[in-house]
Amino acid sequence: MTEPIHPGFIGKLAQLAERTMSRRNFMVRAAVVGSAVTVGGTNFVLRPVSAYAVVCGPEASCASGWTAFCCSINEGINQCPPGSFAGGWWKAGGANMCGGSARYVVDCQARCECGCDDGEYYCKKDCWNCEPDCANDRCDQRRVCKNVFRYGQCEQDIACSGPVWCRAVSCTPPWEWADCTRTSATDNRTVAHNASCLPDWNPIMRKYAKLGSQSSTMGESINSGVKLRPGRMQRFTGGRMYWSKQTGAYFVPKPLMSKYKMLDETTGSLGFPVRNPVVPAVGGNLAHFGKGPLYRASPDAEAFAVKGIIYDTWIDNTGAKGPLGVPVANSGATRVKGGKFGHFATGSIFQGPGLSPRAFWGPIAARYADLKYASGSLGFPTSGMVSLFASGGVGVTQVRFQRGTAVQVNESTAWAVWGPINTAWLAAGGVSGSWGVPTSDLFSKEDRVRGNFANGFATLDPTTGRVTFSPI
Repeated sequence: MTEPIHPGFIGKLAQLAERTMSRRNFMVRAAVVGSAVTVGGTNFVLRPVSAYAVVCGPEASCASGWTAFCCSINEGINQCPPGSFAGGWWKAGGANMCGGSARYVVDCQARCECGCDDGEYYCKKDCWNCEPDCANDRCDQRRVCKNVFRYGQCEQDIACSGPVWCRAVSCTPPWEWADCTRTSATDNRTVAHNASCLPDWNPIMRKYAKLGSQSSTMGESINSGVKLRPGRMQRFTGGRMYWSKQTGAYFVPKPLMSKYKMLDETTGSLGFPVRNPVVPAVGGNLAHFGKGPLYRASPDAEAFAVKGIIYDTWIDNTGAKGPLGVPVANSGATRVKGGKFGHFATGSIFQGPGLSPRAFWGPIAARYADLKYASGSLGFPTSGMVSLFASGGVGVTQVRFQRGTAVQVNESTAWAVWGPINTAWLAAGGVSGSWGVPTSDLFSKEDRVRGNFANGFATLDPTTGRVTFSPI
């Protein structure tokens, strides 16, 4: 038996061949040599190309001698199955599945469970970690773990291998997404080879190729895609991409897919994605849809949706890049007379019945949360964040509510007043009046309600409803 050709030998063959033939002829012949390196020797196997008349292209039977595509045997995933590695690659020009550009085919090599004999580069059959078979795709019936050869431009640190398990395909050069060199081989006879589980060329795949195919966060394609009304969806190992004429093609990352599916995807309350997903400064995943965003802090956390007027207000405050930050709860209705709310990393948006939505953040948002939001002492907000000057020229920030006022007095502290004391304080001029800014929330003392201010304290007699102010 003739010894198999070592993967590195193809490079030496190139040096020899370039002395006697043109580069173009060499590339064609070198590709044939690479395809025909078998346990039985180095015979050239020439296979005629038939018309591309079926989905899987020409020579789709097991008897044709070609190896099956990985998606046909790997649950629809266009990648090397577990237990295999990228052994080498070639390209075929003018591929339909790459919009007329070259496509790249990677041979996924089986590993050896017990190593190779001395001087051998392929292990014996009883050491293979895959079983010789034929694929069972609708029309891709090609070989699985039967062809013993290797091009050798990938994973060159692995010197001992088994047969070619299957073939993965990309419109992006393999050295950008696998451990492969740029040493090129070409076999245009394979340009029409296909499988029913490989996606055809469509707007989603154009976007996928533009973003780098397997080298992008989308990962590898899974099966051939689904037509929607309207539009299209394609699954990837890193998530899903959706396309419609109105929105274009955009990706939804895997950490957000469970929640998006719960919301009925494109037919639900969010609609189609309208931007590429981003990783905010605080981490996690954020994706924008026609009717609102989804955010998830980590793969183990819940994803949150923001919709409607809460979403519009969040965007008006520059979204995740603004003072509110990313969503940390689903936007929804409160239990207080049907108002709406949205909670974010550093603030909130609330809209009371008949009121405009108001956004606030920082210490005021934290104080509002301490006071049980709209169901507490303050009610719904009636203003946004307003910057004012207190007595003495000190700058403060204020938010008015239905039943009270919250005032931020420094970078970390805000206090709130409400009820009759709030009414009397505002009548005295509020932050710029004689009482000054609040220096505490209201509290009970000796059967009275009291509030501390910069220039004294106010006391409410609950029996009479009278408020008195005692200056310092």
